[in-house]
Amino acid sequence: MAERETNVDFGLNSSENVFDASHVDENSNAEAKLSERESDKSKWLPILQDNFLDGYILNDFLCHLQAVEFWLQRYGNKCPIEGRAIDEVMQDIGVVKDGRVFAKKIEDILVIYAIRSELKKLLSCYTSVYRSCIYERYQEKLATCQIYSEPVMTQQLLVVADGNFYSVNRVFAKPNLQVSVFHDCRKVLRDHGGPMSMNDISNELWFIPNDIIQHTLSVDDEVLNVGNGIWMLVEHFPMTPEDARKIGNMLSEYFVTKDYLLAVDLHPLLQKHLPSIADNLNGLKYMAIFNVVAYYLKGRFSFSRAIVSPLGTTIDFAKLFGMFVSEHEMFSLSELESLSDQLKLPIYWESIYANGAVRISKTDFVHKNCVSFDVEAIDRVLEDFCPGAYLPIQSVSSAMMMHLPSCGYKWNGYLLLSYVLGFSRIFRLLYNSLSKTGFYGAMIRKDGNDIDSYRTLLEHVLTDDDTWTTTADALELLVKQGYQVFRKYKDIDAVVEKVRQNKRMIKETGI
Repeated sequence: MAERETNVDFGLNSSENVFDASHVDENSNAEAKLSERESDKSKWLPILQDNFLDGYILNDFLCHLQAVEFWLQRYGNKCPIEGRAIDEVMQDIGVVKDGRVFAKKIEDILVIYAIRSELKKLLSCYTSVYRSCIYERYQEKLATCQIYSEPVMTQQLLVVADGNFYSVNRVFAKPNLQVSVFHDCRKVLRDHGGPMSMNDISNELWFIPNDIIQHTLSVDDEVLNVGNGIWMLVEHFPMTPEDARKIGNMLSEYFVTKDYLLAVDLHPLLQKHLPSIADNLNGLKYMAIFNVVAYYLKGRFSFSRAIVSPLGTTIDFAKLFGMFVSEHEMFSLSELESLSDQLKLPIYWESIYANGAVRISKTDFVHKNCVSFDVEAIDRVLEDFCPGAYLPIQSVSSAMMMHLPSCGYKWNGYLLLSYVLGFSRIFRLLYNSLSKTGFYGAMIRKDGNDIDSYRTLLEHVLTDDDTWTTTADALELLVKQGYQVFRKYKDIDAVVEKVRQNKRMIKETGI
């Protein structure tokens, strides 16, 4: 597969990581002129050192004439620049003090030449060296040379580049060589010959920013994440195209009777039907196997999240969690989190509860068939708790719950939320979101009020409460009273404006 070229100045949200460096060839004449100018700068250095021991005076006509004459004496040809242009070159190669330019100390020159040597070495193996990384690495040494910024460092390096490198966008690169972070990342992985951690890759490619390395790896089809931040070239996987063809035939047969296959179940299926291939993959994490199969077979099957399915089919992710609930009489939060991790999906809480899950504690769930709710009796007690239109679940204390009829499990906020959400005939639950930790929302009477959404609930709550004044106060109140977990709500400004109108109307009408 032909290597792609990365745009050295891309944004991390770009859909493609591609940079067309063909301009390097197209503008070769311009680059030749640039190289010639930089070479001329280096020729001025001995003139400044040998002929202007007391410094070159800026904006001085006599110094201009002297510089031109010294050039002619040293090089035997006419000076290519004059006047203010000579001032600019002298400032580039020297140190300015009190209107004069002095030659750099030999120690300062050696620092620049040492960095130049580092750049030449790196660019003999790689295509891109980011200026910011070079500056960060040598910042302390550069400061001793009175070089305090990346642009000044770049300028000084280009003076002594001698055509070995140039600067484009954000990087140093070799003339007439395509700039490709793809190439550089693959080279490190290829030289290593196997799985490599992000930390190790970054250490090898210290001259490329970490976020750019991470992005490049994540969008490169030739590189796969084998789990826990470990990356590997496809060519290093113990799988051949012929192996992939056999796996494809196995999956085609599997999908005659099945709708999908979880990534975690792929290796066990291989062990059953293609044991020799499965043995070669022993030791690899299930997502690594999933990813390499997806690489070879993405044209034959659909690979979404951590699920394989026939091409063109749509998987109802919520249904997967619902099926999990229907298959378990009891399960824990950690089991749900494990399923979420295996599927590479967030937990679909609505589907969990809608398919019969009852949360009996912070960590445990049971199927509704395992709970005996006396709905009529429980609702009567809840009506005593909530004489008005609504009541936040967190307002029901442990002492109050002691009055609720037994259901086989100890009453708590989680269990009460489950009951109101799925069983009560008189109350329903309104919430901003169902949470993994904690129980939030309010029980609302189904009849006799105009609270038909979470937003209208907030309007009632804030209208009925006079302790808040600002939007921040309102959000603090909603969290403190247990209506929601976070101090944010996308329509809070509109809600607050509506509530203020309500309060003005109440004040004016007295209703």
